Amino acid sequence: RKVIVLHAGEPGNCPPRCEMLAVAGPVSGGTWNTILDRVATRYILFYPDAAGVHLDLRAPDRLVETAEATGAGAVYADYAEICGEILREHPVNDYQTGSLRDGFDFGPLILLSTDAARRSIRKYGKIPAYRWAGWYDLRLKISADRDLFHLPERLSTVEMERAPAEVGKARS
Repeated sequence: RKVIVLHAGEPGNCPPRCEMLAVAGPVSGGTWNTILDRVATRYILFYPDAAGVHLDLRAPDRLVETAEATGAGAVYADYAEICGEILREHPVNDYQTGSLRDGFDFGPLILLSTDAARRSIRKYGKIPAYRWAGWYDLRLKISADRDLFHLPERLSTVEMERAPAEVGKARS
């Protein structure tokens, strides 16, 4: 229905059907509590870092279809990294039930069930005002009752900057 663009400074221009939301950070507890209070959609498509991310045109539909079919609290998918003319597939791991690792790679986009997130908050409490661990807290709460489902399909590509050593190799 609409896109909520999170920003920490000057919001800039807002395209149609977009709403700007000033936040301390995209992964903070306060941000997630605000988002969950405001959205009216069944799903939230979260880009932890949208810089250089290009979605496959079928990505939103595939993620929603998968969430509907599995009943998962969140769905994430494989992606590729592109550096210059080199494309590297980047499959991600299946989520392990009970995994507490905070650096788990969900890839550049994650579809969250708004209902699953809200139920987990009602059951386990609001997300504390963590600056960096709000997303971590939310995904742990969701995963206590619902699966976090890995869809083994590449649904996005991330542009990577070339490191100086790679620039020289690419010219050789």
